[in-house]
Amino acid sequence: MRGSALRAYSEKLSTRLKIKLNGFIGLAILTLAAPWVVRAQSLADIGAANPTPGTNDIFQLSTNGNQPLTGAFNYFTDSATPPGQTFTTGTNALVLTSVSLKTGSAPLNSGNGGLGPQPYQLRLFSVASNTATLLNTYTSATTFSYADGDWLQWSGFFLGLATNTTYAYTFQRVSNGWDGLAVASGNLYSGGEVVLIPSVGGALTYQSSRTLDAAFGIGLARVQTNGPASGALTLEAERGLLTGSPVPYVTTATAGYSGTGYVTGIQDSTARVNWSFTAAPGLYRLTIRFRSPFGQKGFDANINGHGFSGMFPQNNSFADYDAGLVQVVAGANTLQIGGGWTYFEIDRAVLTPTTAPLPPLPVPATLSDPQATFATRMLMASLVADYGKVTWSGQHNSGEVALIQSTTGRKPVIVAGDLIDYSPTRVQFGGMPVNYTESQIALETSGHVLSLIWHWNAPTNLINTVGHEWWRAFYTDSTTFDVAAALANTNSPEYAFILRDIDAIAVQLKKVSSNNIPVLWRPLHEASGGWFWWGAKGSGPFKSLWRLLYQRLTVYHNLHNLIWVCTNIDPSWYPGNDVVDIVSADDYPTDITDPLQGDWNPLIAQFNGVKLIALSEFGGIPDIERMHLFGVWFSYFAPWTGSYIESATYAPPATMTRIYNSPEVIVLDEMNARPPTILTNRPSGNGAFQLAGTGPRGAAFRILASTNLALPRTNWLTMSNGIFSGGVYISSDPKATNYANRFYQIATP
Repeated sequence: MRGSALRAYSEKLSTRLKIKLNGFIGLAILTLAAPWVVRAQSLADIGAANPTPGTNDIFQLSTNGNQPLTGAFNYFTDSATPPGQTFTTGTNALVLTSVSLKTGSAPLNSGNGGLGPQPYQLRLFSVASNTATLLNTYTSATTFSYADGDWLQWSGFFLGLATNTTYAYTFQRVSNGWDGLAVASGNLYSGGEVVLIPSVGGALTYQSSRTLDAAFGIGLARVQTNGPASGALTLEAERGLLTGSPVPYVTTATAGYSGTGYVTGIQDSTARVNWSFTAAPGLYRLTIRFRSPFGQKGFDANINGHGFSGMFPQNNSFADYDAGLVQVVAGANTLQIGGGWTYFEIDRAVLTPTTAPLPPLPVPATLSDPQATFATRMLMASLVADYGKVTWSGQHNSGEVALIQSTTGRKPVIVAGDLIDYSPTRVQFGGMPVNYTESQIALETSGHVLSLIWHWNAPTNLINTVGHEWWRAFYTDSTTFDVAAALANTNSPEYAFILRDIDAIAVQLKKVSSNNIPVLWRPLHEASGGWFWWGAKGSGPFKSLWRLLYQRLTVYHNLHNLIWVCTNIDPSWYPGNDVVDIVSADDYPTDITDPLQGDWNPLIAQFNGVKLIALSEFGGIPDIERMHLFGVWFSYFAPWTGSYIESATYAPPATMTRIYNSPEVIVLDEMNARPPTILTNRPSGNGAFQLAGTGPRGAAFRILASTNLALPRTNWLTMSNGIFSGGVYISSDPKATNYANRFYQIATP
């Protein structure tokens, strides 16, 4: 199952849940050499006594002058703007290993004493120009409790920090109750001070006197490897920090390794080889020397807090694996490899300086359908013109556009809908929606580009038992429908049911077509995963079904407003250039900052200069700016619905705001700000003069005509007016032949 994604569909809520099986789990950092003995990223009550700082730690342990901090500066765990402390690193590159903080003891700075078992959250930020940028959020066990006045310690981090840089932490309870955090007066720590920071980052609020510091400790360790000033850096696995349960170990049992040994015993998803290092900032190609004698094995990795994954092929001897590009920053860097499917071995990691790949080659704007409508051709031409320069924004489910707008002040260009409930076997059980297609058509008025998918409920043979209900019969596990057998016998009832279903969807697509609206049409998606019935019998039947669907809609039903988007990575599942316009990937990575090189690279290798490549689904807000840095230039992106856009885990408001306001991403107001254009002008068959061009979707237009180019616009005559339906217009001037010269302008009222 590609991407290890399971699908479940809720009829009642009409939302989909996708679960990543091989997620990146918090590190359990252990080593034989003291003082490196810390647990997974977790919170513990370590008692009332001050902790003993390490050699490299940043700390302020006093509570001298501890006082209640109330009023405008709410330094309590229930503060809506969580309380914390800023701190500044020095000239040495260091790795963050723990954060300790003291709670206030009665009667000073205390709340209600004990809050009872509940979860708590620690957030880490980078700070610049009085603005905090969220790096990560950590949540404790749901049953954590502590004694008022004790020290609390978060441990298990392995996070590289830049030199001479300001950072901050904040601490907040999740459920209920309140309790103060301990502070000291007198500005005892000069490198920072107490602070309040919004959960998503933003402007910092300092205490008015700016003389207070938290009682806190930042655990820091020195970097393991200082790389050369230039050139490649080799990180031997046996010299890394080995973590997990059980902990991997170093061996020399199999010949062919480099250095003094290699790491084996990766038996658990938490097992990691961890390195910290310095190197010249920039992009590097990461090559992992591995051994995988027990078959193909997926692995998880993380560099500087950015997760990614890959797949080691089976190999009985040590071999090199190209893990793609990674970014090295100034100061301390961290790299971790392990987990995943486990039972592979790591010899070393090599980082070689490189540059970002060039953007993709231009692709032709020609559509597979030679009779494609003018509006459809113009939409494709717009996508092609922006490809490799900017990425269009999108969103599944029009109901979530308001959330994006309220968070970012912007709207996505593309909005995707789903014709699932028009499937006849859903209509049979009362699933027919009321005016759903009409609601999608109405998006044109707001200027959106329309995309449609079809979770095709199986044409027949629904299992319809508990756990395999009729409404989830687009899943392979909820139908016995055999697409291969149905296609093999065109005289069978099953084949007739296929045609019946396609014809039912054609009714809805014709409603869209009659309004001159082009559609990014994405049927039969993710077939190679096998979880949908249209991919359950292999690539051959899928490609046959795709071609049948294409012929039935385009030729039989004369639907020429469709841009055909095929969502598959595996080249053996590709139906062919003559029936596909755009290829796309659906991705739900463990880390939303993953630049998705693993899917982009095979697609660009096959389709560079041939087809547009899009990110048709994503589990959260993709970091488009980071993707472009790594040479990944999807034509457009469309986050999935529900928690993937509503949860701060998948769609952090700060990230959403940054991406939607990035100059590298096109949003709706920018798209509609593009001026209307006259693209063609020629005599028509009846002697009239015909104009055609583009403009903002759904907006009104006027065609102005004059025989005197020098006249001000107010003196030009309105020749015709209308709406940019589908983002285009075609207008004729029957009076053109009456004049020796005739000039035209197009304007939006």
